[in-house]
Amino acid sequence: MLPTPLQGTYQQYKADTDSVAAWLASTAKACGYPADLLTSTTVQSSQPKGRGPPVEPTRPKYIIATKDFIPLAEYIFASTKPLISVPKSLAETIDRVIDMRSRFGAQLEEHGAEVNDNGPNVYEPSQEFLDAPDIIRPQKAQDDENLYNAEPQNTFEDAMIAYAVMLDNLTHMRSHIKSIWANYKDGFYDLATAALVTNTDIDRARNLMEPILPIFEPHGGACAVSEKFSIVFAMMKGFSITEVKNWGPKGGNEKMYDMADDTFLNANILLKSLVAVLGPRTIPIYKEGILRAYDPSNDRSGKNGHQKFNEDKIVLSEYFTEAVTLSRAVPNYPVEDEFICGIRELDKTDKAPFYLVFATQILLDVHHILRADTASVFETLSYHTSAMRNDLNLHIQHHQNLKSETWPASNERAFKELEQSIAWIGKDPVFLAKKRVGQKVGAQVTNDQMYRIHFLSPILSGLLLFHYRAGLHEMGITVLNAWGSVTYPAHLYNALQQEGLLINRWQDMDVVRSLLGDSNFFVGSPPKNKDEHLNRFLLQMGYSASAITTHKGRLLRQPKRHQDMASRAGPRGIEDGVPVSRMFFERYLHKSGQVDLTPENVDAIISRSNYLEDNSEDELAFVKAEDGGKLKAGALLKPLAMALTAEMFEFSFPYLVLHRWSWKFLRQIKSVCDPVLRRLCVPAYLDQENQLPFTVGYILMTFAEDPDGDGKGLMKIAVGEFNGLVCQKGIGNGTITAAGKMYGLEFEDDDVV
Repeated sequence: MLPTPLQGTYQQYKADTDSVAAWLASTAKACGYPADLLTSTTVQSSQPKGRGPPVEPTRPKYIIATKDFIPLAEYIFASTKPLISVPKSLAETIDRVIDMRSRFGAQLEEHGAEVNDNGPNVYEPSQEFLDAPDIIRPQKAQDDENLYNAEPQNTFEDAMIAYAVMLDNLTHMRSHIKSIWANYKDGFYDLATAALVTNTDIDRARNLMEPILPIFEPHGGACAVSEKFSIVFAMMKGFSITEVKNWGPKGGNEKMYDMADDTFLNANILLKSLVAVLGPRTIPIYKEGILRAYDPSNDRSGKNGHQKFNEDKIVLSEYFTEAVTLSRAVPNYPVEDEFICGIRELDKTDKAPFYLVFATQILLDVHHILRADTASVFETLSYHTSAMRNDLNLHIQHHQNLKSETWPASNERAFKELEQSIAWIGKDPVFLAKKRVGQKVGAQVTNDQMYRIHFLSPILSGLLLFHYRAGLHEMGITVLNAWGSVTYPAHLYNALQQEGLLINRWQDMDVVRSLLGDSNFFVGSPPKNKDEHLNRFLLQMGYSASAITTHKGRLLRQPKRHQDMASRAGPRGIEDGVPVSRMFFERYLHKSGQVDLTPENVDAIISRSNYLEDNSEDELAFVKAEDGGKLKAGALLKPLAMALTAEMFEFSFPYLVLHRWSWKFLRQIKSVCDPVLRRLCVPAYLDQENQLPFTVGYILMTFAEDPDGDGKGLMKIAVGEFNGLVCQKGIGNGTITAAGKMYGLEFEDDDVV
């Protein structure tokens, strides 16, 4: 169920009617109204036999018929003991209910047999009904623990009104999705962002529909009601019943297209025709040439309704084949969009869910906006995933002979599995499955159909890109935490900076500190003197403050034992970041279910987006979602897109590249400082390469204890390497240069600390 800030018009209308029913019934009972005149639908639970905790009795649930509202009200108003004061919230709630039904139902007469002469409108919910942050509904009588609901309204008129309400919400959501893709086309949003936002809104639409769908069932289901609504709508627009019934790619008045597009009739008709010929276990493979060629380079605005409808038919027919193939023959595909989910539900229930109609319309809208730019979708996915695969292979090679207790073999397997997954997608398993099926049925599937699924579904392609980015992000942060390859060089870099020894900045380190925040590198603020340098390093390594006070430098003079002492406490790692992107990891990275946004999630999205558009109809009420603030349908999309965009650099940064470079640099620091450290410590002060980060600790320890002697000497040796390598232009910015080449990330001077 959707959290309150994301609920649609109908859910709030239902909440209003239920609250009126609850107030009337509970208050009437308090005034002496016989409870047996109310219909109870719940039986009290009995205590189970044997041992076990007592079961709390189930509260009775009463269904209050609409026809009983007036008798209940009259009984309450006639009561003198007690004398009932009608709350203002009751009148306001009743006004909202009447307002909604009158506006959405005024032009939809029962059965659609009679309509007035005015053109119809898909009404926008009033401010009072939808946006008021301080909606207060009447409460049940005090001490009444029973549950009350208004009787479900299932007449055809109710179904038509419910569809009009649902269509209004979906139209708002659709408009926002179109805006997202127009901005993607103009370069404002990334492919993964546009896809994630779109699929999230289709998922939300699916949740908005769920409580309304039972109203449609007595009338043939949502798809059937949608068709009937479209007929009434078209007649209101001046089309004849014959024109409406004859409408299709080849028949009817071509001017019907825009109206049918507005009510989802086009998507409904096309999807229905494809489902009708789909066998239970078959994959629909069309011979090349059966469908006309789709040329997205043509100007769609100059086409008539039939030409537009035929374009839609070609696009949907081709993607339908890809989607059914994926659903039925490629079970381990990394991600699914809502269209694929709809196909899976179709296979289970033998009935197309209405959210699949909405997903169909959104797919067509995306094609209408992108046109020939759909080719760039595949180019983006291919380029970025190739860069990721190369990065993973370089990491695997780098770690071939590098072992650590903090780096189990399962981690290396995870890297190989991610690399193999990218390689598998690169071979297009959907195409290969289609080819196998084609060989069995005698239909040739030519190589030019390879990657067709990516050209046909920018949404699925964007979700794939998010999936692999999320996997690489998690692995990158895991590597940094396990090896300390970036955190501990950051301490040495800061110490040399504070001592004024550097000739330039280490740009890669500045950027990663800016992205992740200094709190992930230092306990407290960055240290400023020799004692703080050592203490903060030891705290970061996991030593307790008391151990540091007691032992301090001696902690690092005990061969091997000091690592054990630190590891028992556990080094302080980089904490999980990108909170908005991370909301979607469970579904799109781990494939473990839907995305259930809580009011706290909504507030986090708004906060992270830094977005509040002045004087906008989509403006968030100045109340947090967890405190009752609400958003109109689709209004979360822009803040979500902006929040994801704000996290893009942190989310996509090539941490593995920086890890490899920093590790090589640590090797070099140890190499040049080794003669002095062997003399000051013991020859085997670091006997394993995974202990390289402790080199930084030895340098800082020596500097704290002997700042004018060996400590000063070690700092000079270290700064020589810094000034000769990471602080040199073209070397110290290698990671951000790679980020630009690999993922198009461009960093400016204000991205560094």
